[in-house]
Amino acid sequence: MQSRVREIAQSQGGVLRRLELLRAGISLTTIQEAVDSGILLRHPRGVYALPEASDWWVEARRRGAELGCVSAADARGLWVLHRPGQVHAAVTNSRISGPFVKHRSRARCSLLEVVLQCLRCLPELEALVVAESSVALRRLSLAELRAATVGHRNARIRSIVDRINPASESILETVARYLLENAGYQVQVQKYVPGIGRLDLLVDGVLGVELDGREHHSSAHAFDEDRRRNNQCVINGIPTLRIKYSLLIFHAEEFLALVAQAMQPRNRQ
Repeated sequence: MQSRVREIAQSQGGVLRRLELLRAGISLTTIQEAVDSGILLRHPRGVYALPEASDWWVEARRRGAELGCVSAADARGLWVLHRPGQVHAAVTNSRISGPFVKHRSRARCSLLEVVLQCLRCLPELEALVVAESSVALRRLSLAELRAATVGHRNARIRSIVDRINPASESILETVARYLLENAGYQVQVQKYVPGIGRLDLLVDGVLGVELDGREHHSSAHAFDEDRRRNNQCVINGIPTLRIKYSLLIFHAEEFLALVAQAMQPRNRQ
């Protein structure tokens, strides 16, 4: 249980309130045991911190700061393309300061407010990843996001919301679809093909794209299933690219070049 206490604290930047521990199912007895063993240090106003936590974040949390924007999205289990180098914090007044990216908020951020902060703060693709995950994971509805982004002032973030595809099943699908659509391709997500099953992406109706995450081929069954699907793609006349995480995330231009090369024979037909 003490390892769980540390895990919860780390998800909040190393500093959290008693209420947050209680909401996570940690009893008062366990909290006291964590303090007695030195896992947590007790601070005024019901604040607890890991010994290595920054003093400025302890002070900010004592004054009412919360994790905000991408930091809060990460802590709440949404997809995050790049973890931020700086903490993003939601604060209720300008007197709360520290070496963090500040987002003004009237109260504890709801998940909707966290996603809206990301939409306003992050680059377009990173914002789309967070917002799309909130819908794909069924934490928010697309209708909720659309209702919260009406009006001329929200035109930019509404354009990101309009690109959300609830069928997306991973960060990689979101990133690949975004890159391909920006390059002018028509992309279908989780396209069912008889005899094959679902392809991660189908580009212009003719080219399959399968995305291999970091945990790919975790079992012999997964390896065999991949071979079966590859063979069926050949039989069904659907050429299919296998794209690794590292290529897509760190070498996007190479990914798009591969797609363009694979599409050339089709374009000549």
